[in-house]
Amino acid sequence: MALEPLDDVHASQILAGIRGRLAGHKFEESLTAQVNELGRHPFAPSPPSSHHASGSPAKSLLNFLAYQLNLQEVREARAAWLGGLATGGGGSSDVDFLPERVKRSKSDVVVSITTDAGTEVIGVSVKTCQKKTPTNAQVFFTTAEAFCDRLSVAGLDISDVARRSIRMFCGDEGFKPGDLGISTSSRDRFYWEELPEQGRKDWEELFDTNQDQITDLLVRSAYPDDPIPPSTILHQRSKAESPTDVPVALYSVEEFLAKSRAYSLFTTRKYRVLKGSSRDPNTWHEAPRFGVVQFQRGGQKQHPTQLQFNLKAGYFNEELFVEL
Repeated sequence: MALEPLDDVHASQILAGIRGRLAGHKFEESLTAQVNELGRHPFAPSPPSSHHASGSPAKSLLNFLAYQLNLQEVREARAAWLGGLATGGGGSSDVDFLPERVKRSKSDVVVSITTDAGTEVIGVSVKTCQKKTPTNAQVFFTTAEAFCDRLSVAGLDISDVARRSIRMFCGDEGFKPGDLGISTSSRDRFYWEELPEQGRKDWEELFDTNQDQITDLLVRSAYPDDPIPPSTILHQRSKAESPTDVPVALYSVEEFLAKSRAYSLFTTRKYRVLKGSSRDPNTWHEAPRFGVVQFQRGGQKQHPTQLQFNLKAGYFNEELFVEL
C-alpha cells in the first residue's frame, strides 16, 4: 500500500525511499541480466583474492560462487530476479529452476549454476549503495511485538520484562513515558539507557548468547515460508562508475555471521540527538548494536514506533571483512 504523506517533509522522505528502492531494483535487474548473458557459455572462473571485487558484478558474483563451490569450470549459469516481490516492485514469482512459486524471499537474485556434477541453486541477498561513501543498509523493519514473536518462534525465550522494555524503547501505545507516568528526556519513547535495568540485561544476554541465530534471522531467515533463503551476500560498496564497473563485497551468509560475531558482541555507542546544548545530558543517548548490526526506533512519521535494523556503514572495509 502506498504511503500517504503527512506533510511536505514526509513527502520528501517517501520520495527518497522510493528512489532508493528503484535504484536497488534496477541494480538487481541489471545483475540478473548480466549473469544470464555471461552464463550462456562455459567459462573458467578466477578465484578471488579477497572479499572485495570490482568490475562486472555478474563476473564477481560467479567467480565467488565458483570459489565457494570449488569449481574449476562453470558450464552454464542462469539467474532470476526476486527483489521486487516483497515491495510490489516486480520480480519473478515463477522461476523454472525453483521447485515452488515464490511469494517473498530474502534473496533478491537467485542463481542456478550447472557443472559436471549437477546443478546448484543459490539465493543472493543484494545490498546497494548509490553514494560515493558507504551508508547504512537496512536489513529488517518490524514492530517490537513482531520481533519478539519471531524470536520466540525461533525457540528463544523472551522474558516479560524484555518484551515490555523493547516496547518502551519503540514507544508503543501504552508504553510511552506519559502512559506509564514516568518523566524522561522524550515524551514519545524511552531511550536505551532509560529502560529498566533488568530489561537491558535480558536483551544484552540474549544478543550475546544467540548473536548468530538472531543475525541469521535478520539477513536470511526472516520469512518462514521462504523457498530459497540467501546463502550469499553481495553488497555494492559505493556508487558505480558504470553497470559493468561496480565495487562489491561478497560473503557467504555463514562467513558473514562469523565475522560479525568476531567484530563485536552486544555493545552501545553514544550518539547525540540534535536538541538543546551539546553539554545537556538529555541530548546524548545510547545506540544498541551487536556485531555490525545496529538497531533503532524507526521514527518515520508513518511508522514511528517500528524497529529498524541496519548494517553498520562501511563494515565491509574493516580488515576482518576484507580478508578471505
